[in-house]
Amino acid sequence: MSNAAFRAARQHAFTGVPYETTFGYCRAVRVGDRVIASGSSALNRDGGMDVELVGDMYGQARFALGKIEDALQQLGSSLDHAVRTCFYVTDASKQEAAARAHGEFFGNARPAFTMVGVPFLYGDDLLIEIEVEAID
Repeated sequence: MSNAAFRAARQHAFTGVPYETTFGYCRAVRVGDRVIASGSSALNRDGGMDVELVGDMYGQARFALGKIEDALQQLGSSLDHAVRTCFYVTDASKQEAAARAHGEFFGNARPAFTMVGVPFLYGDDLLIEIEVEAID
């Protein structure tokens, strides 16, 4: 596929988080039957986090997964088509809360799942960042 054809075939989904523009990325991108969602967190459209999510791994995971679900739907896909997920977490003591949210969102799809401990994430008070890949 030529560069021009590849660019023409690519579709993007955005959530309005300011970093999408500043850093030059989208929430999710579709090329053909593959949809890949960028690392998504509990940052809202203002680039901050709702105060009730500070320290709440489960709530942050659900917020991020909701953003991913919306982005996949914008591109004609769904969480049921997920084949791979990766959770990056900063607090291993709260990993079960993250895993519980994963099960609630992906229980029917049963994608390949990885959870990785990391020292920090981009954004104050972030406990989790999530990537998803779907195939339609």
